[in-house]
Amino acid sequence: MRHPRVILGVDLDGGDFGGQKLTDLVIGEGSRLTRCDFTRAVLRGGSLGAGVLPTEYLECDFSGARLKRVSPGRASFISCVFNGVQITDMMSLEAEFIDCTFTGLLKSVTFSATPDLLDDRLLRTRNRFTGNDFSGAELREVGFRGGVDLDAQHLPGGDGFLLLRQAAGILTEAMKDIATWTSKPDRDEASIVTGVLLDETAAGQRDLFIATSFLTKRLSPDYAQRLLSIITA
Repeated sequence: MRHPRVILGVDLDGGDFGGQKLTDLVIGEGSRLTRCDFTRAVLRGGSLGAGVLPTEYLECDFSGARLKRVSPGRASFISCVFNGVQITDMMSLEAEFIDCTFTGLLKSVTFSATPDLLDDRLLRTRNRFTGNDFSGAELREVGFRGGVDLDAQHLPGGDGFLLLRQAAGILTEAMKDIATWTSKPDRDEASIVTGVLLDETAAGQRDLFIATSFLTKRLSPDYAQRLLSIITA
């Protein structure tokens, strides 16, 4: 069954979007989608939580889907499955994710616990973000901001990532050391990168989960090691 590209204010149980190629799909304005199938769907642009009234996705399956420049909008994704997905260029500023599972590739994705725009129709001042499993996902340039509780998620492990507890203090001390570096290119680059992370803490993100490559990819080997040593001390 093929659905229209604009779906507003509906209650849909078991809808089948599987395998469809949809550009600028718009779902929202208080819609409620339960156990809907988005497996292997290819979505380009559009919004899954359009309008001012929040939309809910309950136990929906996005396995194998490819989403590019799709806005989650004002949506709550609850117990949804995102296995084997490719999600790229997604800013999740007013959406919630609760008890969802992710595997596959997430690239250039931002999740925020603080809504970008607040009004009474959103029905919340914080985006719930808890119980999500990213442990089997490949995260590239993925940011958690606005007060996401990282302890309430399952995150990837390994040498490629750092979890900085109480990051503001660590980064402030790192800035002091960076200011003494004799290599201007390394000093400038490290100051920019560390400043970006400090901005995240100022916006309410206490702990930071970051890829080590974000810190070091443009630094010379000696200064890359020096920065990592300071931050992980």
